[in-house]
Amino acid sequence: MVTLLACASGRGGPVSTSGGTAADSTARAGVTVVVENDVTPSEPLTVYLLTFDGERSFLGTVSPHTTGTLEYQSRDISGERRLAAGDRSNRLRFVSQPFDLVPGAVVHWRLPSNGLTIGGD
Repeated sequence: MVTLLACASGRGGPVSTSGGTAADSTARAGVTVVVENDVTPSEPLTVYLLTFDGERSFLGTVSPHTTGTLEYQSRDISGERRLAAGDRSNRLRFVSQPFDLVPGAVVHWRLPSNGLTIGGD
């Protein structure tokens, strides 16, 4: 399994493993997104979280034939979302069905079947 973590922006984004203040971590809610990348032809996929109005937040990249665990934090994490995955040319190859995101959720996305399950901590 590949775990991908990156710096968070003020608008929400991947979790930072260093820096920040205690106030930052308590003000943000988090979710975990687990992505199984078994697409053919084999290629890395860049994963985004989409809002209902199409704004996308970068979550990370998942290598071919691996499962990536991506952490996302934001001050406003609740609401309808979709996941999207793009190829090397930044073309979105997969877009999930809409789902309601809540703090503490664990979202499991299987590609290429586009299967989506959502659970708690």
